[in-house]
Amino acid sequence: MEIRAINNDQEINQLLRLHKKNLRTNLTTSEQKKNGFVTAEYDFDLIKKMNSMMSQIIASDNGNIIAYALSLSSTLEDFKPDLKPLFDSLIGVSFNGRQIKDFEYYIMGQICIDVNHRGKGIFDKLYELHKTHFKSDYEICVTEVATRNFVSMKAHLRVGFKNIHTYADDIDEWNILVWDWK
Repeated sequence: MEIRAINNDQEINQLLRLHKKNLRTNLTTSEQKKNGFVTAEYDFDLIKKMNSMMSQIIASDNGNIIAYALSLSSTLEDFKPDLKPLFDSLIGVSFNGRQIKDFEYYIMGQICIDVNHRGKGIFDKLYELHKTHFKSDYEICVTEVATRNFVSMKAHLRVGFKNIHTYADDIDEWNILVWDWK
């Protein structure tokens, strides 16, 4: 297994296939509860743009993408309108006595591991590489996880994220999580 940044368009297409298999809208309620899910939808052009701005981290096994951890610059708010509630929810939210907007931060856009490769430490390794790639430029990593996505919440808290705020939109109820690197 190899964990690294995306190298080419073929890998973006493989990432998108894994992404679609794990979308909340493509899973039963039972599957969501047992294995977790991803909510935000991405397309080829957006992933390519995101990759040109920040490294998009993947795990591959024998040339097949088995996991990904997407990173979003805060400037991508205009390109991904369904993330606007997250960006809006950060206004006025504080962490360690400072408002989030006053930190150097980026958004963890989504993390997903193929169901056949879970429980092997890949989640932690994806985040370790994120920290290696981005720690020199950012103080914190911010993400949101649906409160009902217990699998994802447990994994994020395990690697060091802290739940700092909860809000609801027309899709779900969300926990805003921060991973402090300083």
